[in-house]
Amino acid sequence: MSDRPVAPADQPERSGEDSRRRGWFWHWNTIITQFAPLIGLKGVGLLNSYTVWTDRREHSPYRGYAFPSQQAEAAFYGEDRAELITINKILVALDLIEIRKEMVTRTDEAGRRWRVPHNFYRVKDRPEGFVLSAEAVLRVVELAARDEAVYRYIRHIFSPRFAPIDRENVWHQILPIVRRHPLWQQLAARAAAEDARFSARTRAGHARRKAAQVSHETQSSVAPSDDGCSTTVAGSDNGSPAVVAPSNNASPLESQTMVGPSNREEASSVAPADRTYDQALATTTTSASPFPNLPPADAAGPLLEPSPEVVACFEAANARPASPLERTLLAELEREFLPLAASRGESSAELLVAA
Repeated sequence: MSDRPVAPADQPERSGEDSRRRGWFWHWNTIITQFAPLIGLKGVGLLNSYTVWTDRREHSPYRGYAFPSQQAEAAFYGEDRAELITINKILVALDLIEIRKEMVTRTDEAGRRWRVPHNFYRVKDRPEGFVLSAEAVLRVVELAARDEAVYRYIRHIFSPRFAPIDRENVWHQILPIVRRHPLWQQLAARAAAEDARFSARTRAGHARRKAAQVSHETQSSVAPSDDGCSTTVAGSDNGSPAVVAPSNNASPLESQTMVGPSNREEASSVAPADRTYDQALATTTTSASPFPNLPPADAAGPLLEPSPEVVACFEAANARPASPLERTLLAELEREFLPLAASRGESSAELLVAA
């Protein structure tokens, strides 16, 4: 069955025409193809929202302006209010909107009336369309140099990876011009340094997690052999006290009282210089440790200081001196790498720096 033609009486009537055609909205394609790198897709949506909320009432004092509050927008769209403010600054710098601030009357929950400042937004229309220029881009760059939030919002355009999305894009003509500007070069250098620092931090995090996993697997495989060693050492320790004890018991009490008076003067003068009685048995060892300045991997307590090369690598990656707490953490990390480094015949500092 074919559709019945719509009779003239059934067709919807339009009471009046306005420039924005209420009930639907549209914008120039260049808002996406040229301006979007600066205002972002959120900026495109915010610009369209102002078009939708524009007051078109015939005798309204606010005709041609949209006036949603920033708090209402943030709550309704689920966006951060501070970011909406940042986008508005960029839209103004690009001459896409006009913001007029007026005092309006508000009534609070208690019924009291207050005069408060309120923003009114007017979307600027151009019959010939919108075309992005190098001058408009540099206005936003100058704003980014003064405003940290704006810089964070557009910092991706300073990356060498930023490129026009199609062959006919106007950014092909804009980029060679703006990249010669000193302010652009300054912000591009800052963005490159931040990217290098972020990459170094990410690589260090991956290396630390990988090394910790390898160390954990190594300890798990060595654990069964440790049980036998502890049994062997325990048996040999039990015999030591029995050998030394009889020799101490053989010293008679009379000998001490008889020698004491004659040696009293000499003992006080010799004692400070005589250190041989306090020697530790560890001084007689004949084996050399491959890491003489570092304690065993299972020792308790942090290292006093990390290796200089580890500190230098950390400070280069973070572009600042290491704090005392960070130096302690680096020393502990260096100690954790000892088993893995020993198995490879390297120092833990070399392993950390290479990672």
